[in-house]
Amino acid sequence: MSFYYTREQGLDGQIFNDDGEGSGHALTDLLQHGILPLNAALEMVIYVADILSIAEEDEVTHGNIRANIVLTDSMG
Repeated sequence: MSFYYTREQGLDGQIFNDDGEGSGHALTDLLQHGILPLNAALEMVIYVADILSIAEEDEVTHGNIRANIVLTDSMG
């Protein structure tokens, strides 16, 4: 069974999980086109930290997060 976490935008964005695979653009693919703007990179780091915190509370083994970060078009 596969599932993913997602976080809403904004300072108080909620974190959700859903079955399947998340949709969007893999961070590794985006970085092949250059670095992210600073504000988008900082926001992404905050989102990932929030999600990892919830995953730890849920006792979920996250595996290789570098290969599994997916950003949507609404990010940044």
